[in-house]
Order: sequence, then structure tokens, then C-alpha cells
Amino acid sequence: MNLKKELSVAKELAKEAGKVILNLQNTTKVSFKANGEGPVTEADLEADKIIYKGLKKVFQDDQIITEESYLTGTVIPKKGRLWLIDPIDGTSDYIRGGSDFACMIGLIIDGIPRLGVIFQPKTNSLWWGLNARGLSNAQFKTQAQKIAAGSEIIDLNIENKELKNQGPIVAVSKSHPTIFIDFVMHELKATKVIKKGSVGLKIALIAEGKADFYLIGTRKIKLWDTCAPAAILLAAGGVIKTVFGENLEFSNEVSHGVHIYASTRSCEAFVKAPLEAAIAQWKKAKKG
Repeated sequence: MNLKKELSVAKELAKEAGKVILNLQNTTKVSFKANGEGPVTEADLEADKIIYKGLKKVFQDDQIITEESYLTGTVIPKKGRLWLIDPIDGTSDYIRGGSDFACMIGLIIDGIPRLGVIFQPKTNSLWWGLNARGLSNAQFKTQAQKIAAGSEIIDLNIENKELKNQGPIVAVSKSHPTIFIDFVMHELKATKVIKKGSVGLKIALIAEGKADFYLIGTRKIKLWDTCAPAAILLAAGGVIKTVFGENLEFSNEVSHGVHIYASTRSCEAFVKAPLEAAIAQWKKAKKG
């Protein structure tokens, strides 16, 4: 299994879609999805089409699911190849004219995120990862990189990154704060909090070693939100799991249905006990 072609195509499509997204930022029309799950813009739809058509042209036999073309009831397969696309991750920040949005393309093979590309149009930065962990006969090596400002190449390797502070540096949502997350962060004694839009960009902070921990504040997070960043983080040597310490499932339902954390390995060990305690306290307080 060699993913050189897949990676090249995903990079180019992410950048092509990103250029369109950026050009439309100040003029795009905004509407709301019929299912009540947030806003959608003309730019979302246009980028969605670019990526879908581009992938289908090259990989005709692969299944492709995008955020904007997903049909309710579609079953996520446990076997085979599945592309998961989020044309604009961080739509709220995009609508406000911010920079915390990204185009994300991920490839799952037999239920495991194997390839991920995240492109941030405003900074012309691209993160990519190939995750061969657990494969004995892979024809590609596990590797993750950031291509900053279009040219500077930074290898991403946080497998042995130590937690240097008395507590973790935590990434949290800029657009969707929650009382639950504030409570947990207080219990974890975070030494610094970085507020950023886009799930992918927050997980990229961990892959770069700029943050130690990120707890997703909603149980409605979708597979296209996590696929690409999970592949990159795993390739870089980090972890992404449910709050119960289980590996993420990328099959059956389109929604994970559970809170998720992304972390360095050393931080995962540090926060395990206080995270479990915080969740137990939160549940108790909610019942009371």
C-alpha cells in the first residue's frame, strides 16, 4: 500500500479549494443547514464540489463522504477506503472574517485514519500526515510535516515530548465555549489556554508541540472533523481518544457521539486521573 499519489492529490485539492474559499470570504452568502447543525456558506459548497470531483476523478472506486454532500442514513464501512472531507472547518470564524478556518481531507483505510491534510488558506500553511502505525507491510513510512507559509518544511514529531510545565498548555474552542470545558480545564490546572477556531487547527497545535491537550466540547463531533487531524496527530506521535480512553471508531455512524481528547503521550498520562475525576464531578453536579 503506497499512498504517495493519494497524498499528492489531497494536497493539491486542499490548496485549490482553499484558494476559492479565501477569495469568497468577504462576499459569500450564508444560510443555515436544515438539520440545525450550524451555518453553511456558498464557499463551503463550492470547495466541497472541487474536492469531491477531484478525488472521484482519480480514485473512482473509493467511497467519498463530504460534510455538505452527506446523506442521512449513510453507513460508514468498517473495511475498504473512505475519504472524509470538511471543506471549511471553522465556518463560524470564516464568516466573521477571521483566519481560524481550514480545508481538511482525510483517508480511512479499514477503519483507521491513514492520511490527513489540513490547509489554512489565510496563512498558506499546510499540515500532512501518513499514519502507518500498526501496519506490518506498509509501503509508506509514518511521517508528519507542516509546510509553513508555503515553503518552510517542519517535521512533526512529539512522540517523546515531555510535559515541562506544572500543568498542560490547553487548546480550547474560540467559537464554541462551554461550561463543561471550563470546568474540566480548571480541574486539570492548565498553565496556559490557547483559544482557536477549527478542530483541525487545534489538533495541529498539539502535533506541532505548541499545545499539550485539547478536549472537544461536544459529543456531536463528526468523522470528517477528526479524520484528517487524527491521521496527522497519530503520525506525529500523539494520541486521540474518547474521554474513556478508547480509540476512536471510524465506522457505522457519522457522529462519534462522545467527548474526545487529543494529547501528547506525556500529557495523556498526566491528565488521566484528574480528567476522570473532573468528568465524575461534572456528572454528579448535573444530576444534583
